[in-house]
Amino acid sequence: MSKRALLAQSINIHHFLDHDRTLRLSQRSARDRAIGRELEGGKAALSDTDKVLAWWRSMQSTPSDKSQPDSGERVISVRRWLNILLLAGGILLGAGAGSLALTFDGSYPVNLLAFLGVMVGLPGVLLILTLVSMVWRTSRFGVAGKSPVSRAPHSMLQLNSWLLGLWERLSGGVWQSGYGQSNARGRFAYWQVVSFAQLFSVGFFIGALMMLALLVVATDLAFGWSTTLELQASAVHAWFAAIALPWVNVWREAVPDLALVEVSRFYRLEGDMLEARAARLGEWWPFVFMTLLVWGLLPRLLMLAWCRWRLNAATEVLLREHSEVTALLDRMSTPALALGEDVHTEVPVSEPGKEAVKLNNFDQARVVVWNEALALSGAQLALGSVLSDAELQARIQQLAPRAERVLVMVKAWEPPTLEVLDVLHLLRRQVGAGCSILITPVGLPEQDFQPAGDDVQVWSAAVAKLADPHSYVAQAEPGLITVERHHG
Repeated sequence: MSKRALLAQSINIHHFLDHDRTLRLSQRSARDRAIGRELEGGKAALSDTDKVLAWWRSMQSTPSDKSQPDSGERVISVRRWLNILLLAGGILLGAGAGSLALTFDGSYPVNLLAFLGVMVGLPGVLLILTLVSMVWRTSRFGVAGKSPVSRAPHSMLQLNSWLLGLWERLSGGVWQSGYGQSNARGRFAYWQVVSFAQLFSVGFFIGALMMLALLVVATDLAFGWSTTLELQASAVHAWFAAIALPWVNVWREAVPDLALVEVSRFYRLEGDMLEARAARLGEWWPFVFMTLLVWGLLPRLLMLAWCRWRLNAATEVLLREHSEVTALLDRMSTPALALGEDVHTEVPVSEPGKEAVKLNNFDQARVVVWNEALALSGAQLALGSVLSDAELQARIQQLAPRAERVLVMVKAWEPPTLEVLDVLHLLRRQVGAGCSILITPVGLPEQDFQPAGDDVQVWSAAVAKLADPHSYVAQAEPGLITVERHHG
């Protein structure tokens, strides 16, 4: 599968999962678990990305479950047109800049130092700054630093995310839901914007080379060099020879000799050049052409290939690092929250006469109860706002460092305060990055523990701000929680 098709499918899958939340959780669990069992029957183990794509192919084969197939293609179409416009714009700008820089009225030759400084040197500095930003954003200074310099890569990610949002609006739809995506969206935006920039640069140098070739054929270009600095011709020749090293054995005519460098120096006040001297100044064009090609176009082509490779990797992460995709993978791999099966977990109580809760079909998760959401003293791990920070951390450390899943029961009618979000941060730190944390808002017992109104949406929006692709909110359906009384 091409990465372009992967981006289109990622967008369609995220769209589908967004709308799929209107379906009852028990129905989604039964459907996705059935698909998961079929995939588990295969001989080869599948990666999470392959599982999601296989699930999507299965969903597309079901007519009633097809999503809008043009969502991803619309985004790809907009990107294709942006690529064309950027490449064409770069060619036009390069041709225009080349024409202006190669202006020759016959009085003085084109100054090589100025021409190469503007057409190759300045873009080279921009390329180096781009490389520095790539290294800096992955270093510990760029990630954890608090100085303006260390925060620059993070600011660049925010700018790129804004540009990605503009691209999103141009495509005529929203293809990123309000769910936790970690830095997946920012990484994708970064590599997409850098790829756009490198494509524009490739067009720029193609335009400059085309203009140079045209003027060489159609006019009598003459090149020379002039500077206010006290430079010897031998020093300038050594510099030009170093530039020409990559093609010294390929095109000898494109390597200037010392005699050409000496005869090419000119001064503004020296008057008209001799005809014999002016004829030699045209011998510079092969060197200029190869300099633009090797030191201008070639690095941009290599940089573009590198950015496209990283963009492809970021596209896969964009698909996978999404809280609803995490929920999908959980549904495919476990009967958790799938009603109608004969599996249940009893949370024990320590005293007779107290209520015992049964979390039906959630046998593979560690249960955490926040602020007595179920009013039980015997929960596997009870946390609350009355505990000190030290007590909270001590209790959270009781969880296995590499737990497979954690179910957090919270009161649906209570707002998601910063304190509970901090607790989710501590839970994530304890159980590791790959563990799924499922937050379930619980209603009142007389309402069969069902949340009221838009409680689930409020909690979903708050959890999404954590930018944790492995934490998600799921509503407890009728029958998930049953209450019994134990008598002494």
